[in-house]
Amino acid sequence: MVLHFIMYLICFIAIFVYNVVDTGYVPFILGIVFVLMSIVSLVVVCILRAGINVEFLEEQIASFRKDKAVIRFVVTNKSPIPLNTCCVKVIVKKNGRKGYKKVKGHAFRKSLRIMCRPGESRIGEVKIKCPHCENLRVCIKRIYVLDYFNFFFLGKKNRQTCDIIVVPKLPDIEVMRNMWGEIEEDDDKMYSTVKAGDDPTEIFGMREYEGGDKIRSIHWKLSSKVGELMVKEYGLPLTENDTVVLDLFGNSKKRKKRQLKVYDEMFDLLHGLIHTLTSRGFGFNMCYYNNGFVCTRVETQNDIFSLFADLYKIVPYSEKVSVAQLYYGEKRLVKSRVFYVTPYYNKTVTKNMEIMALESPVYYLIPGQVKNSRMPVKYK
Repeated sequence: MVLHFIMYLICFIAIFVYNVVDTGYVPFILGIVFVLMSIVSLVVVCILRAGINVEFLEEQIASFRKDKAVIRFVVTNKSPIPLNTCCVKVIVKKNGRKGYKKVKGHAFRKSLRIMCRPGESRIGEVKIKCPHCENLRVCIKRIYVLDYFNFFFLGKKNRQTCDIIVVPKLPDIEVMRNMWGEIEEDDDKMYSTVKAGDDPTEIFGMREYEGGDKIRSIHWKLSSKVGELMVKEYGLPLTENDTVVLDLFGNSKKRKKRQLKVYDEMFDLLHGLIHTLTSRGFGFNMCYYNNGFVCTRVETQNDIFSLFADLYKIVPYSEKVSVAQLYYGEKRLVKSRVFYVTPYYNKTVTKNMEIMALESPVYYLIPGQVKNSRMPVKYK
């Protein structure tokens, strides 16, 4: 746009000089035409500016890390004049400690050369890089309309926003296969003490035979001793109470880029674990610290997106705060297997796992600690 305006100024100066040098009719007529053309162009731009409108097609989208998020918006022309070219200025913000702040290198203009007749709408798009696991907000700061010669342009403020949840990438197939095997094939299933189930590997109790009971459930040896038909009640596994405990510790000794890399890897592992747990057909419990102890239920894809959107708002904290110990002291939760996720492995993490292991089997997922073994790793 600026280049076209500079060309316009050059043309204006050239015609002015031509009129000064030559006092004939040709430069005079050329000057009149140029002035009239400028006035008409300004009027057209003013009318289009008043009638143009831009809105995002979606208020919130999800995109995988390292991919480009495609943000679509609708340009509507409510003026009586056809729109030939417009330009949208887009800025990207990320969620920080004090709200959203502008991301460096993510403010740009998108020129849309579309023919939008009066009363019609057209769809445009911009692509946003998503290098890290975080919440991003795309804002249309201004929309500019240009005349048919691209000499003049006028801007109009816009407050439309679209949020991007940058979802972690899933680990590779081999890692996912190992996760599934470790979760499904372990011997640490916990069973209900108040309700029977249908897992034949665990006996819940014995009772007298009732109509409708399966023949294979009859305990023949015990029945012959007591003289009545006795039936085995199988155990009810508490796998639906599996809990993921996340401690998002910070490390001031590591550089910011290094910390981001560690957090990205941790969130990738966490996403793989969540995908494995929910693919069983039921959900699990998720515990973390965000201005207080939070325990939520995750079952659907929307739950997963909402969970990561909330996790990205957490400000990494010191090791004085421990979600693991808060979870251990939470009496209202039915304890089952615990999957402990942290960015770093140290004495504090080991101590936390020792505490949780007093009541439940504990498995951990920590970047750099699980590369050469099955995941998640059982704490012993």
